[in-house]
Amino acid sequence: MGGVVADLPRKIPHFLCLSMLMGCLDEMLEAPYVLATGLGEASDLTPTAAASMFVASNTGLWDVSGSGVARQMWTHPTEKVSTHIDRVWFLADGFLWQAPFPISSGASPFQRVVEVPGAVDVVAGCDDQVIIATADTISVWDGKQMVKWADSLNDVQGLSLGPSDPCGGVLAISPRAVLRVTPQDVTAFQAKPTRELQSARVGAIDAQGALWVIDGDSLGEVTRSGWRHFASHLEEATAIHFGVGDLFQTDIAYITTRDGHLEYLQVPADRSQHLGTVHAPSERETSQ
Repeated sequence: MGGVVADLPRKIPHFLCLSMLMGCLDEMLEAPYVLATGLGEASDLTPTAAASMFVASNTGLWDVSGSGVARQMWTHPTEKVSTHIDRVWFLADGFLWQAPFPISSGASPFQRVVEVPGAVDVVAGCDDQVIIATADTISVWDGKQMVKWADSLNDVQGLSLGPSDPCGGVLAISPRAVLRVTPQDVTAFQAKPTRELQSARVGAIDAQGALWVIDGDSLGEVTRSGWRHFASHLEEATAIHFGVGDLFQTDIAYITTRDGHLEYLQVPADRSQHLGTVHAPSERETSQ
């Protein structure tokens, strides 16, 4: 089961393209393209060491190739997924699970590790650590015990590894703020932003260390002082991750959706001139 690259972004009605060509072209530039379909209600994704992408959904765990071909690896509903080079970690049924990577096709390699009630996201950290978020806490599973990094947080929706030092902590994304969480403290990622987040839910760091967040139906780059809008039509998006090379390129954002798609958008290659600039969510600045 799998999909192919779409000729047009999925959000664009063709009759509008005939009657409003220029406006439609602008919509096409913002809307994502479809790489794979039929993945159930997809909720998360993560690149693997085998140049593929794991997708978590209510139909199980999927392994999607760079050409859009999807193989179902597990048939149990899976909520979130992350990977180390040699291991897959995922959330299901209120537990943290693991499996060796690559996943064998013989006896079931999936093992339940520890109960994580209320977990909303999981990220594979450094030295085999696994960072787990609930709505109000950030904790780390070190292979033996759960160590709490932070509590009394507010409505955490998702996690991303930090931009400068992936071993130094995580970014916790809540609807109106991004927090930098380390074992020592919790600080605001933005200082007095000129455009506040409204309904942020997921984010990811790209190869240049920039933070991209899906806020409502929009994707934008979150800088220290504001927001730079880039794409729209993402109201169905549930997770975002950048490629790490090979078939999944580092300048492309891959996105899962509630309607079972794995989609993608290419971001500008050089954005240094834009850092620190702020645009309203309805505006878009492109780099050619």
